[in-house]
Amino acid sequence: TRHTGAVVTMYFGFDNDVDDLRDWIAHADVDFYQKFVERMERYGVRMTSKRGRIYLSTQHSNEDIARTLDIADQVIGEILAEER
Repeated sequence: TRHTGAVVTMYFGFDNDVDDLRDWIAHADVDFYQKFVERMERYGVRMTSKRGRIYLSTQHSNEDIARTLDIADQVIGEILAEER
């Protein structure tokens, strides 16, 4: 995960930061990300399905952010459990 101000970029499949597009193309787990987006949306969290960007604003309360992080933890756990 990387962030600049209120924009966060999410990606899966890396142990280290991604420095360029070649790294991302070679290692990104796009299937996991698509499953993640689909599940998050089932729980009511809107995601961008292609770019991996999350936008925060002053309209998001601390409770909104905490709820989103809790759902993300749950979703990742569900996906990993299914892949075992």
